[in-house]
Amino acid sequence: TPIVTLVFPGLCFALFFVLHLLFVLGVALLAGIPALASSSSPTNGTSSSSPGTVSATPSANPYHSGHAASLVSPVGVAVLTALPISFLALYLIQKYTMAAVKCMMTTMILLKVVLAIWFLASGLIFAGLMTLLFAAVSVCFFYLVRNRVAFAAVHLEIACDAIRSNPTTVYVAFGTQIVQLLWMLVWCLGLYGIVAGYPPSSNTGTFVTTTLWMFFLYWACNTAQNIAHCTTSGAVGSWWFTAAPTNTVHRSLGRALTTSFGSIALGSLIVALIQTASFVLRSLERATKKHSFIVCCLRCILKTVEGWVRYFNKYAFVVVALYGKNFRSSGGDVWSLFQSRGWTAIINDDLVETVISVTCIGIGVVTSFIGGLVAFGQSGGNISSVYVPVIVAFLVGSFLASTILGVLDSAVKTCFVCYAKAPLALHKTHPDHFQRINEAWSLFAPMVHES
Repeated sequence: TPIVTLVFPGLCFALFFVLHLLFVLGVALLAGIPALASSSSPTNGTSSSSPGTVSATPSANPYHSGHAASLVSPVGVAVLTALPISFLALYLIQKYTMAAVKCMMTTMILLKVVLAIWFLASGLIFAGLMTLLFAAVSVCFFYLVRNRVAFAAVHLEIACDAIRSNPTTVYVAFGTQIVQLLWMLVWCLGLYGIVAGYPPSSNTGTFVTTTLWMFFLYWACNTAQNIAHCTTSGAVGSWWFTAAPTNTVHRSLGRALTTSFGSIALGSLIVALIQTASFVLRSLERATKKHSFIVCCLRCILKTVEGWVRYFNKYAFVVVALYGKNFRSSGGDVWSLFQSRGWTAIINDDLVETVISVTCIGIGVVTSFIGGLVAFGQSGGNISSVYVPVIVAFLVGSFLASTILGVLDSAVKTCFVCYAKAPLALHKTHPDHFQRINEAWSLFAPMVHES
């Protein structure tokens, strides 16, 4: 068991995060609920209906009519379909890892080629040529990293085995998603309470209030996601270092919510500040109704910085979950790791994320097709009422698949860090996996592997 050290700065950020949650909750309860209650009450002197007023009846909404498809059944079928297919995909990826990586690489290229042909056939010449260029770049990339496919495939196999040994990590991921949805309802209630009950006296006040409220939302959602990531990393780390670990997910979740919570809050705060800055730039563009070249460049820079910070934080949180270090020390370890194995990590993650992304899209397509069939049957063959259920079923299926397979992404990053820092531990606990990952590493870096 790693020695966990809780430093004072981490405790401060944990306290700040809890205080900001209490503040948002208090605003929602004290201002949001009264404002919502007052808005739902009838206005004095007016009637809910008058002889000269045409009231909106349920029949005005096509989804309340008998000829339209209800969203309840397609969404329910999408949920019931996406969950078993996602777990089946997890099993197939582990069983046929090498074939999965190569198949998804080929599928990604074919999707870009098909999209380019569609653009060209629609008269969008520039978009079609650019998509063909991206497809050509993908071909070149996959050709150059062909010797690293085995290394990524072994990481996928080990990560799937670790997740199947700790299936509760998937439940934690779903739990954090539910917490985010519930918190967004509280957040919306608080924002409504401020706007309706205590409206700012100027546009500047409205802008500042909205920006601060968006920052609260970003910080809470990022923290919830990183708690799930650290829980998965801690469980996979226990599987890596211990032959037969017990109660690993609960202990890992407990560390993420206690001793490591300050580091998680700090790392999430950095991303939230960058997202808030992007929100400010977007708001300024909408307010001025001008697309400034400088503002556009700043937004692109912030988007790039956000992506790299998120990527770096993922590995930093792995170190936090494995060794209980604070965020600053973990960042130093990750920086040293990237200096020695940076491109290997990036290429490995790119190949793994290709598998996960294409799989999620495929599951979304399957759920949308089945949801569309259900909606088509309910609507009595009215094809125009199927479009919305198909889109909703696709989004639901993709969301559920990305939640389950997102756990796999966290596990792969954890396995990479564990192999870089403690490869012999795997030799003691899971010698078969150690042999396969060692052979894969020696394929593209024999001199480094020997040294």
